Amino acid sequence: MDQNSLLPLKIKSSIEEGNYKHNRDIELYQNYGYAITEKDTITIEYPTHSPYSLFYFFRKQDLNKIQKKTIHTIQGAKKIDLKLKIEENILATVPAGNFICSKVTPSIINDKPFKNQATISILFSNDLNRYPVKIWFNLKYGSLVLELDQIINETI
Repeated sequence: MDQNSLLPLKIKSSIEEGNYKHNRDIELYQNYGYAITEKDTITIEYPTHSPYSLFYFFRKQDLNKIQKKTIHTIQGAKKIDLKLKIEENILATVPAGNFICSKVTPSIINDKPFKNQATISILFSNDLNRYPVKIWFNLKYGSLVLELDQIINETI
């Protein structure tokens, strides 16, 4: 990840689920508009994020300013353009305490469902640290809720 832009430079995935194993590396050349996978060169928009780099990106943004912008992502060799729904001033009570948050819910631009009909929402605290306080994943066969348990190294 580039420290200044918080954009991914390389994405490495390693999946092992029973007998299924798949490893993939993607090198992103953001300033030149392409990415290289094992088998292909893909044209990308600037900036392009991985699903994981979005956490860091959102923490450093004024969410209201990016709400109407298209967010370009890449997962595997697939490019996905996202739109964001932002909800403000949501009270979240988690083991780490009570936080006033902004809720970010990404969806695919053409309203196509994510793989496995997944949906995700992330609550970021409205303080200067913009902690990811609570994350909801709803999947085809279940759901997952992650809550901030404690803050160890507070930066502010």
